[in-house]
Amino acid sequence: FELDYTSSRQILRALRDAGVQDFRGHFKENPRLIREIMRATRVVDVNDQTVALFGRGNKEELLTSVEAFWPEESLDDYAEAVLATIEGNDKFSTETRVRRLDGTIFDARFTLRYATEDKTKGLAGVIDITERKRAEEALRESERNLRSAIDGIAGLVAIMAPNGELETVNRQVIEYF
Repeated sequence: FELDYTSSRQILRALRDAGVQDFRGHFKENPRLIREIMRATRVVDVNDQTVALFGRGNKEELLTSVEAFWPEESLDDYAEAVLATIEGNDKFSTETRVRRLDGTIFDARFTLRYATEDKTKGLAGVIDITERKRAEEALRESERNLRSAIDGIAGLVAIMAPNGELETVNRQVIEYF
């Protein structure tokens, strides 16, 4: 995405002029404000990969405010991106959940980089990390199952590495010692 922050920067400037100093607290108290900043941030260009990831084959559908791409569950992540801007950072990255135009929500790595000194233009990158998240959850589930199986053995169980280093023990070993 290529983004234009001109209008959203005006909102932040107006808040600062009104005396807001604790933006994090202000955003927590006024979550609608994050949506307003999203609506003010415009997508001005996208590449073909972005169309494939978010759209239905039509680039123009994506040239809108960024609000359509951020589900309610990810508002805090977007707020953190805005806070990074306020704090003077020229880049920001997080794992979050974003929305396609068809409404499906997916796990993503969202990266933001400002293109100009006044931070009115920027580039955003989004990578679908859904498969990686599924693999991580499958690994955690496998580890839970293994832990449950080891802890379910009535005797003392210790698993050693080939070099003789202790890797893990079951609950009974811990209780014994």
